[in-house]
Amino acid sequence: MSGKRKVTWRQLSLEFMVGCFFFGALALLATFTILLSRETFLKPKTHLTVVFPSIIGLNEGDNVLVRGVRVGRVERIRLGGRYVHVRLALEQPLQLFTGYSIEVRYSSILGGRYLYVYEGDRDSSPIPAGQPLYGTAPPDLMTETARLVQDVKVELNRVLSTIEQQDLIRKFAALVENGRVLTEDLHRGKGTLGKLIQDPALYDRALQAVNDLRAAGARVEKAAETIQAVAADARAGKGTVGKLLVDDSLYRDARAILADARAGKGTLGKLLTDDSLYDNFQSASKDLKQAAQALTDKGSTVGRLLSDDGRLYEKVSESLDAVHEITEDVRSGRGTLGRLVKDPSLYEEARKTVQEARRAVEDFREQAPISTFGNLIFGAL
Repeated sequence: MSGKRKVTWRQLSLEFMVGCFFFGALALLATFTILLSRETFLKPKTHLTVVFPSIIGLNEGDNVLVRGVRVGRVERIRLGGRYVHVRLALEQPLQLFTGYSIEVRYSSILGGRYLYVYEGDRDSSPIPAGQPLYGTAPPDLMTETARLVQDVKVELNRVLSTIEQQDLIRKFAALVENGRVLTEDLHRGKGTLGKLIQDPALYDRALQAVNDLRAAGARVEKAAETIQAVAADARAGKGTVGKLLVDDSLYRDARAILADARAGKGTLGKLLTDDSLYDNFQSASKDLKQAAQALTDKGSTVGRLLSDDGRLYEKVSESLDAVHEITEDVRSGRGTLGRLVKDPSLYEEARKTVQEARRAVEDFREQAPISTFGNLIFGAL
């Protein structure tokens, strides 16, 4: 027997199938690797180098976005002096203009970076090829957060210090207390506003006012309807106004009256056409003018009164002042007339005098018969 192992066709087929499966798996893995890495090996690329002062967290293979569209990836990162040089592999040519910006941005708050390119103003001059491009370093999220917290803390301390210095808490508490007291007073009906809120009569008066307004509106509407009816009747020639508006005889009568007036007929015609009325009016005007001149003549009595430069007024005023003083003296009981008016003893003396005179007259009446009889007797002797 020979020492060589015989390989059967079945064994060859099995090994061939295993090899094909292995190479298929490698090809599928390479395909998925290319798809996941979003690499296009056959497509030509444009390269740009951007200089950054710092690239916090940016890695090779991160995306490059222009206006939100992926146009390439970060191909290589290397240090060069004080700067970081980032080489970009772009899948399409990119023209930058004056005012461009290249920034490292956060993909999410949890991490990840991407490179954002703003092309600049297209109306401005383009950036020449080969000119160094400079990018903007991203802010450190932790540093910015710590700085924000510190700023908030400082601002909060400042606000608290202001509140303490101006005693705002006590003022606010006093304001709240005043609001509570005011609310209670309103609820109890105190003050003008409380009465307006709590007084049920206010609602009744408001309702009555609304009803009065409605009634007034109804009366106005009724008056408008009445006016419309009167206007309609006037257009139809009904009533006095209607006859005045539509009756042609009024117009004819008016024309006849005017014609008679122009012809000098009737009282109105004589007034309009008689020249003696004008002559009489002119004569009366002359008489009035002469009377006015006589009044203004300083030689006449009225002229002296009008042109005495206020002397008559001063004398009248002095006389009234004197009368006023006399009246005050009489009212105060000063002088003879004042005493006669104000002194009550005068009335008593006058009353006693009248009584004594009355008694003397009565005594004289009683003694008159005796005196008469005595005179008769002694006269006869």
